[in-house]
Amino acid sequence: VANANGTNWKAIKDFSITNVLLDWIPGKDKLAFHLTPSSFRQSAYYVFDQTGENVIAVMNKGYGVDGLWSHDGSRLLATYALQRTVNLGLVAVNIDGKEQITIPNSKTFIQKCVWMKDNVSVVCAVPKELNPKFYIPDEYLSGNFMTNDAFYRYNTKTGERLELHLQEIAEGEDAKELPQIDAYNLFLNGDESTLYFQNHAD
Repeated sequence: VANANGTNWKAIKDFSITNVLLDWIPGKDKLAFHLTPSSFRQSAYYVFDQTGENVIAVMNKGYGVDGLWSHDGSRLLATYALQRTVNLGLVAVNIDGKEQITIPNSKTFIQKCVWMKDNVSVVCAVPKELNPKFYIPDEYLSGNFMTNDAFYRYNTKTGERLELHLQEIAEGEDAKELPQIDAYNLFLNGDESTLYFQNHAD
């Protein structure tokens, strides 16, 4: 860590492992780390102070683990599979590690999700189908295949799911069926009335 102007650099933690990903948790004086998501090794999310101390695991170890912190840093949305990652799904975890909730019908990648301001709801693009021949999430993150997504809003405390329907912008003779959508980098506008994303497919 360092001051914003680049002074007073200080090492706070050494790692004996490689492929470590770091997060600065929003609204908290804490950091988190996990291993690069993979179907070949297990990982968890670990939270620690800026001193490098008080390390706690906030979730159970699983495969394909990757995550996104809520706006206030109180909760983590993570991809997680207990065994084969073709069954990859979402879990929601409190920062203190005292609650890990599996969200039903949420077989997707964390790059396809965004938190809403209430720090409870998330919007995700969910692949309509995932071919079991691929190593997930490794081959998706490497760009070896594309998905065709539907959009849902999830309540991360109850698991409730609501389907969102995209509106075709073109009208009249120019109107066409919606193209294949492989959405990533999702974000919402200020009043959360509009969802934006990039489409891998085009």
